[in-house]
Amino acid sequence: MTTSCYIKASCSLNWDPDSLFNLALSAVAKCFNKYLKEIKELPAEVLFDLFYMLYSKGRLCQLSFQLMDLQVFDRILQVKSKRCRLHHCFQALADHGTSLPESVADIYKQTSHTNFCTPNDRDRHISLGFSLGSFFFDAGWYCESELCFKSIYDLTCNEKPENLFRKIDVAERIIHCQICDYRYDEAKSTMDLIQTLLKQTENENLSINKALVYIRFAAYYLAVSNYNEAYAWSLKSFEELTKLPHILSISIRTIIDVLRLSSRVFTVRRLFSQADVLCKQACLLARKHFGTKSLKYVDCIKDYGFYLLYVDSIDESVQAFQLALDICLQIFGGNNILVAIAHCDLAYALYVQEYSNGRFDNARKHAEQSIEILQRQTKQKYLLLASCKRVKALIVEEIAIDSRDPSVKNQLLNEAHELHQFSLKLSLDIFGEENINTAKHYGNLGRLYQSMNKYDDAREMHLRAIRIKERILGEDDYEVALSIGHLASLYNYDMKKYDEAERLYYRSIDISRRLFGDSYSGLEYDYRGLVRLYLVQGYWSQLDQLQQTFLNYQMLRSTEKPLENILQLDKEPMTTENLFDYVRLTINSNT
Repeated sequence: MTTSCYIKASCSLNWDPDSLFNLALSAVAKCFNKYLKEIKELPAEVLFDLFYMLYSKGRLCQLSFQLMDLQVFDRILQVKSKRCRLHHCFQALADHGTSLPESVADIYKQTSHTNFCTPNDRDRHISLGFSLGSFFFDAGWYCESELCFKSIYDLTCNEKPENLFRKIDVAERIIHCQICDYRYDEAKSTMDLIQTLLKQTENENLSINKALVYIRFAAYYLAVSNYNEAYAWSLKSFEELTKLPHILSISIRTIIDVLRLSSRVFTVRRLFSQADVLCKQACLLARKHFGTKSLKYVDCIKDYGFYLLYVDSIDESVQAFQLALDICLQIFGGNNILVAIAHCDLAYALYVQEYSNGRFDNARKHAEQSIEILQRQTKQKYLLLASCKRVKALIVEEIAIDSRDPSVKNQLLNEAHELHQFSLKLSLDIFGEENINTAKHYGNLGRLYQSMNKYDDAREMHLRAIRIKERILGEDDYEVALSIGHLASLYNYDMKKYDEAERLYYRSIDISRRLFGDSYSGLEYDYRGLVRLYLVQGYWSQLDQLQQTFLNYQMLRSTEKPLENILQLDKEPMTTENLFDYVRLTINSNT
């Protein structure tokens, strides 16, 4: 993205270039080097506006040099009301090739090894580290954020009680960086460290609220697809959230993070009514306390979109992911990891939305944009890249199936195969064989091999996916039903194993109806498969009965009301008292 594009995008951040104040800033910016000493004495907000003027005039090298002065950057970080603008110009500086994030984080690390003259100097340096680490984290610079927090951790090596609390606080931030950066082995080591520190607080009878720490543990287990552990830690986080006397001192950020991350856990556990309340309340709280252009709101929107996708509210899910992408683009421009993730999320939601009509151009565009952004990163995010390639592979495969040109079809199928193999290999390297992510990749390959007329290979992939999912999730999980339905389709359309296909279709239907109800959209594919199966075999009585069931299903679908879309309503969140009462009720109903 060029400098002019960034400046054009910055217009949406309420920058008024024509005011008298900005004319004065422009005059100072022209002679910036002449006034360096005086400039450093300016109030923080005025200094920020002057730096933003430098950015708007394309003076990126000059601005980058100033921001590598930690004292100057510290003052800029104090202007929290203009954080979106800072993210915007900082991303432009990083894209300009200045290596600014790495340089600033490294300078902070180096200065952390100096001898501080007074305890106050040390405390100010630690405070700066928290500000820098949080800023980097919010922008997706996870390694740089972690470097700042690890430098703080090294400074808190003595065993005073207040330092023990700080070490736990810093370690929680470190594990958050590692989880978001897909470094799960390191996250597990940090989790072990945190548990050791928590044990020390118990031994010394020190009281600490562990809600945020426990929800990070839940997030770790969710990321590695251990849903039972994720659920257990989520409930423990709820218990900590409602403990007295800590309940009065818990920050709104902590409350929002516990709610939104728990909603993801409850969603994958198919506890949809509770997940619905949790993710909606997180969105409303974030909107009220941080505004609709904040990154905290983006986090909540994405979790809401995740929930909507699971409960078959596909159109509303697309709207949520589109809004998240729009906000990220407005804040960062087009070359940030959070923008890449938002593109990928939207691509998958669009793929699901357009699955029945075959119009995948928009989904493909977003998948390719996410991959392009990630491939431009200096530090490759291989697992995230694999996820984006998986989404693109699904889309490309569907486009290939609809292609009437054999050469184009083969080319697209081979591209999809290469993308799926890349994703599977990485999943095996990171998660191993016995993991839901790996099982999903096997299932995707099974569908692809069916499209490539490699039926025995397709069958093997589907059976492998089913075995893994059943061992981890049980025999009646949605993921199992999905793989069973795919295997039934293979038997029905290509391998002519009609008896086995019929049995699998009905098993898939039974699981889906119990989990999602009689109007679940995924049932259509199983019903249509059975219709075809009975037609081919001439089973007219079974076909008549099934067609009546299918007609009832279609009537249910046509009369079903869409879910309330919380993003479009002017609604207040629950009061804190009512929210915590709901959390307590959730704990009691799930233990």
